[in-house]
Amino acid sequence: MALLEVKNLGISFGGLRAVDGFNITIEKGQLYGLIGPNGAGKTTCFNMLTGVYTPTDGTITLDGKDITGKKTVEINKEGIARTFQNIRLFKEQSVLDNVKIGLHNQMPYSTLTGILRLPKYRKVEAEMNEKAMELLKVFDLDKEADAIENAVKQVLKEGYRTIDIMPQAGESTEGIKQVGTAKMGDLIAERV
Repeated sequence: MALLEVKNLGISFGGLRAVDGFNITIEKGQLYGLIGPNGAGKTTCFNMLTGVYTPTDGTITLDGKDITGKKTVEINKEGIARTFQNIRLFKEQSVLDNVKIGLHNQMPYSTLTGILRLPKYRKVEAEMNEKAMELLKVFDLDKEADAIENAVKQVLKEGYRTIDIMPQAGESTEGIKQVGTAKMGDLIAERV
């Protein structure tokens, strides 16, 4: 079974057909690219996949579950997130904290629990620290995350953007590691 399957996806804005009959099947552990000229509909496809736009036609299935037309926050919780073309990091925060910000939709405690720093807050924050370190480890950044923070920011600033299908709880990140470690590691090493 495919991790992500898109069938006959389409969207119209008024009388303009922006995307028509988009199909893709993405298998677990594989890396895919979507390329095309300006105006071809690449961003519109990503916007439909991530819930920014609701498709007028077709289906989006993630890990066997239909996510077509769901809200962005629901799709994030299912495991798809995206970055935008202008990446904005929190410069005052550590690399670990910037990664944790990307996990905010998985934070199952209330604002009040966070403000009062109740036990559930401390437990969830510890779990988020662990998960963020796992993600940093994918790119061999776990041991020296703070030491190479400026290099990472520079690599991201130079345009490395992605739509990520995040590993679910208990899943291996090995497929991501095989693809990403060498390339990102080389780019960061050039700047350290």
